[in-house]
Amino acid sequence: MYMSAYATANALQRYQNDNVMMARPIELTIMLYEGLIKKLKLAKICTEDRDYEKANKYFIGAQDIIDELLHSLDLRYEVSASLMKLYDFMLWQTAQANMTKDVNLVDPVLTIAEELRDAWQAIRNECGHSYAIEE
Repeated sequence: MYMSAYATANALQRYQNDNVMMARPIELTIMLYEGLIKKLKLAKICTEDRDYEKANKYFIGAQDIIDELLHSLDLRYEVSASLMKLYDFMLWQTAQANMTKDVNLVDPVLTIAEELRDAWQAIRNECGHSYAIEE
C-alpha cells in the first residue's frame, strides 16, 4: 500500500516536530546552527543566481535563527556576553548581505556558525549521552 505524497509529507512533518519537542537543549542548539548554515548557504546560492526573492526568504530565515540564538542566551554566564557580540555581528552582516546582495558578506557568518556548531557538537560528544551539561 502506497502513501500519498500529502500523507508522506504530513508524517515527515510530525516526525520532525517530535524530534524537536523531545530534543535536549544542546541538541536544539545544534539544530539551530544546522538550520542557520543551511539557510545561509541557500541565500548565497540564490543571490548568486539572482533569485533575490528566494534569497531574501533565506536571509530572513537565517536572521530569525540568529535572533532565536541571541534571545536564548543565559546572561548569568560570562560567555554569553561574547556570544551576544558574535550574534549581533552575524545579524548585521546577514542584513547587509541581503540589502547589498554581496555574497562575500555571508562567508564570515558561515564560518562563525560552523565553528560554533562544531564546538557544541564537541561538547555533546565529550559529555556523551549523559548530558552532563546543566539543562
